[in-house]
Amino acid sequence: IVAGSLTSALRNHSFPTFLGRYGDDEFVLIVHPVTEDEMKELLSEIRECIIQKFIDENKPYILSIGIGFDEFLGGQDTFSECMQRADSSLYLDKEYCKSNGKSTICK
Repeated sequence: IVAGSLTSALRNHSFPTFLGRYGDDEFVLIVHPVTEDEMKELLSEIRECIIQKFIDENKPYILSIGIGFDEFLGGQDTFSECMQRADSSLYLDKEYCKSNGKSTICK
């Protein structure tokens, strides 16, 4: 459901993307180039796709997800450093979701 939702959300955009599984229940999405507003819109669409997929498949629950992202800065920045920043952003989003019932990055 998650992979299908990610793929569906990406179809609505024309910028180059890479989507891959990154561990058991984590995915990595690389998009280039986008603005922060475009990224927030995409992430909101991903959440909406996941919720709709669970509703369409008549699941007795809704999956909540945490999403983090960061910009690769080039120069001395490394992919690993960018992933660490995105991971930190993910955990902030998860904590915000738990305490407020919504994401820091949703519209």
